[in-house]
Amino acid sequence: MSVIVKLLSKFDDSGIKKAQSQFGGLKKTLATIGVGVGIKQLADTLMDAGKAAAADQKSMRLLNDQLVKNGKATKAQVAQNNQFIDTLSTQVGIVDDNLRPAMGKLVRATGSVSKAQDLLKLSLDASAVAGKPLDTVAQAISKAFNGNTSALTRMFPELKKSKDLFGDLRKEVSGAAVTQADPFSRLNVAMDNLKEKLGYIILPYVTQFVDSFTKPGGMGSVS
Repeated sequence: MSVIVKLLSKFDDSGIKKAQSQFGGLKKTLATIGVGVGIKQLADTLMDAGKAAAADQKSMRLLNDQLVKNGKATKAQVAQNNQFIDTLSTQVGIVDDNLRPAMGKLVRATGSVSKAQDLLKLSLDASAVAGKPLDTVAQAISKAFNGNTSALTRMFPELKKSKDLFGDLRKEVSGAAVTQADPFSRLNVAMDNLKEKLGYIILPYVTQFVDSFTKPGGMGSVS
């Protein structure tokens, strides 16, 4: 019996029932993202979903640690920020794994969760207008917050004589990220979120299987 069949058998007992409860039926969920329910297709879908959830979990944990360390965030603030990132991701059509590194830069620069959130939205708008990657713009805004405005004014030369750098930038770019959001990108974000939700159901079973498979004397041992 293959590794994947063993995993599916393990998942089938209670995991499928949980998936059915939370998603109104696993078949319906898979059909929503355009996947059939043949054994290979199901295996591939479950593995992709598990990988997506694992990557999301790692990205979220890294940012949450930064919020606590650099922004002195409480548990409530961490939870609120996770929701903030999810909502913002859907609004602008950019996956949350791309938003979190920018948020991390901004919270390190500002030492404030609320200020970093405000500047993340400004960074998204400025990125949309300037046509620069979000990470690059967030880095420039982080530096500008601490007095080094050269990178930001290279992107927006009209700010060189500004006495209210962020205020003037906000007037120029406000709302651009949402306005320019591609509806297909927003749809892709929604589908990615659905895949991650499915993956979070599967992930404990993957972890349990791997632990069992790799431990001495486990399923992966050669007899």
